[in-house]
Amino acid sequence: MEKHGHFLACHSPAHCVVCRPMKHIPNNSRGNVGVQVVVGVLAIVAIILGLVAIQAGTSSKKAVADLDARLSNELMGVQQTETELRDLRSQMATKLSDLYAQVTAVREEVKKLSAPPPPPAKETGGKEKQGEQTPAGPGTYHTIQAGDTFGRLAKQYGTTIAEIEKLNPGVSPSRLKIGQKVRVK
Repeated sequence: MEKHGHFLACHSPAHCVVCRPMKHIPNNSRGNVGVQVVVGVLAIVAIILGLVAIQAGTSSKKAVADLDARLSNELMGVQQTETELRDLRSQMATKLSDLYAQVTAVREEVKKLSAPPPPPAKETGGKEKQGEQTPAGPGTYHTIQAGDTFGRLAKQYGTTIAEIEKLNPGVSPSRLKIGQKVRVK
């Protein structure tokens, strides 16, 4: 076994796997071939890793740009939703305010309608008080009694409240007095 310029001892230089490819290289540079091969392989590996890193960097930049675009879209959606919520809140406050005013008006009307009737006016010998009008003309008349309203009279005589009001201009439905005559037809 002889040594042919490498650390392995071989039986025959012609059959030596290490020596055979080195036949064309001069003896003095054969020792550096292993180092050159390793450096070459490392260079190729470095180039491949560099290309992979560039590709990964490009992919990462694209992914970051995509995420940034998606986040921008989501932010715009959130801002639009906030604006819509503010508008709805404002509309709701307006509607509630209107509703409160209507409820207050209905309460006042209920108080007026449920208040006890004023005491009967003292008779003045057949003369009517100033400001009170008694309807004139042919038709059917009703003399107001305790608890009478235009609604009850309309039901009793088969007519409508609006018709009774039309037949009795100047007579306030909320100020009916016992003994007062009202035209119903």
